[in-house]
Amino acid sequence: MNDEIIVELRATKLKLAEQAGFDMQRLVAQILQEETASAASGIQVLQPLPASAATSANRSSFQQIRFTHP
Repeated sequence: MNDEIIVELRATKLKLAEQAGFDMQRLVAQILQEETASAASGIQVLQPLPASAATSANRSSFQQIRFTHP
């Protein structure tokens, strides 16, 4: 794919992985630290719905079509 958004997304993912030394636990810890700092500075950090709350009433029409699991 040659979509510039996809290219930028992949470059950002690679940069974050490199910064974490390609260590997934370290990457998650860095993301959580950034979220905590953002929340402390007043930025609203949105969390995904838990799987139990992801009913069809909470999902868009696209999500209901795109993701077949209940």
